[in-house]
Amino acid sequence: MRFVHSMLIVGCLATVATADIVQLNDGSTLEGDVKKSDAGWVVTTAAGKVTTVRVDEVKSIQKTPSTKPSAVNDRLSSLRRAMENVSDIQTIIDRYQRFIDQAPDDATKKAAQEELVGWKQKQQQGLVKFGSQWINPGDRAKIQEEALGLADQSREYLKQGRLKEAGPILQKAISIDPGCASAHYLRGLLFYRQDQLAPARKEFEAVAAMVPDHVPTLNNLAIVIGRQNQVPAALNQYDRAMIVSPSDRGILTNVAEVLEALSPELRKNEIVRRVQRRFDEQIAPLETKLASEGLYRWGATWVTAADLEKLKAVEAANKAKLDALSVQFDAAQAELTRIAQSIADNQNTMRRIESESIRYDVNGQPVRVPYPAVYYELVRDNQRMTGDRAALIAKMEQMRVSANTIKQQLPTPRFTGVQQMIGVEGTPVLAIVSLPTTVPTTQPIQSE
Repeated sequence: MRFVHSMLIVGCLATVATADIVQLNDGSTLEGDVKKSDAGWVVTTAAGKVTTVRVDEVKSIQKTPSTKPSAVNDRLSSLRRAMENVSDIQTIIDRYQRFIDQAPDDATKKAAQEELVGWKQKQQQGLVKFGSQWINPGDRAKIQEEALGLADQSREYLKQGRLKEAGPILQKAISIDPGCASAHYLRGLLFYRQDQLAPARKEFEAVAAMVPDHVPTLNNLAIVIGRQNQVPAALNQYDRAMIVSPSDRGILTNVAEVLEALSPELRKNEIVRRVQRRFDEQIAPLETKLASEGLYRWGATWVTAADLEKLKAVEAANKAKLDALSVQFDAAQAELTRIAQSIADNQNTMRRIESESIRYDVNGQPVRVPYPAVYYELVRDNQRMTGDRAALIAKMEQMRVSANTIKQQLPTPRFTGVQQMIGVEGTPVLAIVSLPTTVPTTQPIQSE
């Protein structure tokens, strides 16, 4: 029996975190809030006195349920927060009933019962949850229509560049109907135009969750993520878009821009390699299709046959100029290397002459003899070559500028480095669905 009694005491000490009465082995007691610490149990009395007792000094701890108003409020607040994301009203009623059954005091029970009455009234009225509101089923379509109307109004403002006016309207639309994909999409565009990438990404991700296969959203989400320097993740969104809409001209154009700008290291990434394969598979049929319409691929863009011939001719002429510049640049680089080596050789010879010019007299004291004429010839030679080197470096820099100028002379560059967002024209519009005006009776959920 003594062993069992000891086990019960140990179990009590292991599971109780707070208590009102601590009975010590010497027969005395302490009352207050009890907390476990490295030193043992810390007892704080109502007067604020703190006493620490070792674990081996404690015989038992008796917990007294708290009836403080703050404790009641904390428990009810926790229950309310838990119910915020519950859409089944019977589940909420059952949870409140269990809470009431387990309430430690009348104040807690009364407060919860008052709220339970309100939930039962909502159930009797047949209310359903829509967003953060409980509404009559027939009102859902009205709310959706109101939110869509606001989204349409903001869309016109965005077309006109009136961003400040569009923002509050979109906020209102989303507060009315958090599931309004149109409003979230337009708000994503608004944030992007304001260069607020993180909020824009959040909005487009919300739309993607509502409309998983919406290509404009996937496109825009890819651009935002890419601008956050997460290229593989951005290409992953483009990959989804290519699966949903194969050989989509706009998507493939953007993908071509991303792939062209990739570093050699990123090209080894598995996601990048997968996207490259899918791009290669889809670009070929698109080229065939557009060729039948008289359009031909020019890097990441498309041009007519006549423009293609002109561009190829300009590109060939530019290539010839660049090749000639390349030959001159290589020759200048070789001359620069020769000059550097000649200067180094002269410096080595000069240092040798300097060291050999030191002699010692009969008393062993160092004496410097005059440098030979060749030393000064080497000095003048290095000065001349240093000037030649500076002129050559300036000439090579000018060659680089000329090369860049030639590269930019194409009327239509192959790649611009810019990906195109899909604007308000890509706004998703989900069908408005009305709930039945009579809601089937929900069977009570069994208590846990």
